[in-house]
Amino acid sequence: MTYLALPHLRIQRANALSTQWMISLCPVMAAVMMSHALGRALKVQPSGVAVIHHDAHLHAESFGNDRHPHQYRASTYIDGDDYSSHSKDPTLSLQPTASMDLEWSLVLRFDEDVSERILSKVHTFLQRARLAGGLIVDFRDPVMSHSLQGRDGGDRDHWGVIDRAIGGGHILADRSGLLVGDESHTRLDRLLALAGNDPNPGASGAVKFNGWLTPAVLGYALTSPVEYRENVRNNLTHAYSEPMVGLVEYLGLRTLKDRPDIDPADLFWSYSWPDETAFLLEQDRASGSTSSQLQ
Repeated sequence: MTYLALPHLRIQRANALSTQWMISLCPVMAAVMMSHALGRALKVQPSGVAVIHHDAHLHAESFGNDRHPHQYRASTYIDGDDYSSHSKDPTLSLQPTASMDLEWSLVLRFDEDVSERILSKVHTFLQRARLAGGLIVDFRDPVMSHSLQGRDGGDRDHWGVIDRAIGGGHILADRSGLLVGDESHTRLDRLLALAGNDPNPGASGAVKFNGWLTPAVLGYALTSPVEYRENVRNNLTHAYSEPMVGLVEYLGLRTLKDRPDIDPADLFWSYSWPDETAFLLEQDRASGSTSSQLQ
């Protein structure tokens, strides 16, 4: 077993509009898929990815209780494709956007021993990589370890060498199971209530929970057959899909030692196709069918 830490990735102008109806500063799917791209470059795929949150900043203006994302636009026209087709005057078309800056650390788990000689390839990859469309503008040196335990083999230092490279932060845990409740309230009601966005929680089936929760895209459900279509990149098979939204909890790394019910080794995200119609992210600690817990 080998663990590869990518400490303190600073990502600039990443996409925060994760669905057509939700802005999220928690692009777990993008982080796992970037790790998959790194695995392709290294010719060995990670079996899991742990995500540690350090900081996030939404590019937006606040007006009272409202927040409006910045709309970045060029100061000059490029060509006719930039014009709105519904206007006689040279008017740039307006597309909904929301962007953010992130500082995250990733820990990749490999089920086999990986040589430290790959670290130079990891460094080169990160210099060109993107996460959620955002440019990685800075990062600390990658670190490798063959154990999550400390030097004494105990649980006082959960992450060993990796912990010293990353420092503090909040590791992301799947809590989509909280969306499953009584039949009198929909999962969407519970999602809004648990995320703290419901103006009348009592009317939408809120549950008491003291954790720090946020909605995030944790899967995609196919809405059309997988087949060849025109103008698809690299002439690959293609299907249309809808995002599946779940709940993620931020757990303080420093407080994990006070949570005997949580094993850090269970907080690694992995992807799978449980059937031909859904692509999902799951954690080892998550119980039940994730597809039934997501929206």
